[in-house]
Amino acid sequence: MEFVAGGELWSRVAHERGNLITEGDAIRVTRNVLSAIVYLHEHNIVHRDVKLENVLCIDPDLQKPVQVKLADFGLCSRLSGMDESLKSSVGTLQYWAPEIIKERNYGASVDLWACGVLVYISLSSQFPFSGEDEEEYCDSVLREEVEFPEDLWGNVSDDAKEFIRGLLSEDPTKRLTADEALKHRWITEHPSLEIEEEEGSRAQSEEEEAFAVPKSIFGGKRRTPAQILAKVRSSHQGG
Repeated sequence: MEFVAGGELWSRVAHERGNLITEGDAIRVTRNVLSAIVYLHEHNIVHRDVKLENVLCIDPDLQKPVQVKLADFGLCSRLSGMDESLKSSVGTLQYWAPEIIKERNYGASVDLWACGVLVYISLSSQFPFSGEDEEEYCDSVLREEVEFPEDLWGNVSDDAKEFIRGLLSEDPTKRLTADEALKHRWITEHPSLEIEEEEGSRAQSEEEEAFAVPKSIFGGKRRTPAQILAKVRSSHQGG
């Protein structure tokens, strides 16, 4: 097996000095992850657990531009064709696409939704949806549009926001595919990528606020996905 020395991408976002991921880093990370997803989807494989903890940084040196690899294929499912669908509720709840929450058949596009959540967190240190517990978080996914508060997103490009909206489309048929996402202008044309690659390093402010994941999302009494979703789905029977 290959040794990837840089640790989880999560540790860069939740670093004691604050979020160490710049927009240029986020582009590189997204490009790496999407390249892996493209490969999987070309082989009719759905990853089903794309998240920060399953993206591993190649180099432990925090001064170098981030390059990553996608890991943890334990929940992958091979389809007989990309028009086949899945139904089991597996993976990490905060990255579940709406069709999983609604217990509908789903396909490879759930990986792109998860990628959208990953990019949102990487750029803002926050989840795109909110909730005091897992049940409320799922309900937020089904009821709310993704937003970009000015205090968190004021310095992030409009292309990045458009890219995330394309991934976090509630309708899986309108969601960007992995190929389409790789060709998006945020991935191919954003100037910060070229600038940071030329510099090869970045200055990080020591005063950056440390990223705190809302404890209410992960803490407290754990319930099974079936228990959480039973209540969420009961209020969305017609959804």
